[in-house]
Amino acid sequence: MQNPERQSYFSTRQEIVAWVLFLFGFCGIPGGFGGALAFPQLAKDSLGLECSWWEGLITGCVLGMMMGALLTFFMGKKKAPYARNHQEASSIKAPNLGNEKSIGDSIRLLLGSSYETWFDLSDHKQVKNSKVSLGELTITFNSYTQSSPNRRLREVTQTVMVFEDPDLNLPEFALQPNKKIPSFLANLFTGGGTSLEEFPEFSTHYHLVGLEARLKKLFTGDLVALLTRQPIWEIHASKTRMILFVPRKVYQGENRDRFSRRAMKLAQAFEQRCTALKQDYDFNQPVSREEIQTQVEKTEGLLGTLSQQAFRKTFISRDEVREFISQPRPRVIPKPLSHQTGPDLFLLLFGSIVAISGVFMVFVTSEVDPEDKLVMGMVAGGCFLTGGLLVFLATFFSWRKRAILRNGLATPGDVTKVESTGLINGDKRMYRCHVEFLHGGTKKAASCLIDQTQAKRARAAIDEQRPTMVLINPSNTKRCLLPELMAMA
Repeated sequence: MQNPERQSYFSTRQEIVAWVLFLFGFCGIPGGFGGALAFPQLAKDSLGLECSWWEGLITGCVLGMMMGALLTFFMGKKKAPYARNHQEASSIKAPNLGNEKSIGDSIRLLLGSSYETWFDLSDHKQVKNSKVSLGELTITFNSYTQSSPNRRLREVTQTVMVFEDPDLNLPEFALQPNKKIPSFLANLFTGGGTSLEEFPEFSTHYHLVGLEARLKKLFTGDLVALLTRQPIWEIHASKTRMILFVPRKVYQGENRDRFSRRAMKLAQAFEQRCTALKQDYDFNQPVSREEIQTQVEKTEGLLGTLSQQAFRKTFISRDEVREFISQPRPRVIPKPLSHQTGPDLFLLLFGSIVAISGVFMVFVTSEVDPEDKLVMGMVAGGCFLTGGLLVFLATFFSWRKRAILRNGLATPGDVTKVESTGLINGDKRMYRCHVEFLHGGTKKAASCLIDQTQAKRARAAIDEQRPTMVLINPSNTKRCLLPELMAMA
């Protein structure tokens, strides 16, 4: 059954900003006010020091925020791990897909969207080597505003089939209904999709996104004909998994059985096509740098320009990552890895603006009336401390990741689990990746936060039972990085 308590979640950045503002508003301001009034007298009576009101203000504000942070921390320690996202925290394990939460996370990875999704499993069965799950997928389009933190824009529900088969070897692609947008506007912003010129009717109905060379081999006449003479489907696929649904359609009774048969027929058609392509060497090889680069360079429009810039900055191959890991410590971090582990620019910019505003207010305070200086000083000190904390948060975790890249101990390990955290950083959903490795002759376990792109690669490592190199902090083995998940090919 669908959980009535599910709700939208703040993004990581929004949570940090909200937490800092909460500490400042409920702990820093009262502490600063009390410090401005009491600290000068206490310092004089206890220590024999002469302190001005603004020194008491800053001291009280700092102590108040520190006490609030400590109290929040110790209260949070009493809760179970990830308790605040307990409904959302579901695990992806291989091969257990007969689990509603696990299937839900599989769907999130295939959709690659930051929108909230919820999957209600109604049927799960084994058909020969295939695992087939049927249920309703609800996608919640939401936004966060100060006036309505849980504002829900709209929900779209559809009946979905999730199909998994070890004989599938599908390139990652998304097949969606073609929206009625003028082509010049579509190309301006999205760069268009994969063009199948020999099937004009198919291109009229569908928008196909993925590596063009592989998709042209996959989508042959029989498969295209099957898709065009049925309702307009939406399909997302990668490797051994795919999800199929007709957007915004919920089927019941006989219509549901008809949907199940049609979806199964489509899935088996893809399976047969993959079986026919088993002898095609290029189709079954791992994606190469040249394929990705060719695809990126062919993309036009605004998205194409941004994609090309991102490709040049962030692309690194798995071989290049392994070569980096084999360097003697301290390692020299390649630019793509340095860029991927850089500071959060949004928090850095926002924090800098707030801190500079606080400094500016100090100069303004000297010009105001004496009775207003207390309030202005409190605001200035609070802005400076809040901005400084945001700058610290924006850079600290980046610094810690780069420290592990430079000096971390390299050891082979196995990805054991990938679970959704419910957090959204910018436009990417965040996952927690669990890994096991040997250290000092003892089996250790650790975890790290990764984005949805890296989560797909971690999932592939689980499915293929492929080991991966782990960089661990020598002084704290629970802190680790998986650089190979940052490799695009």
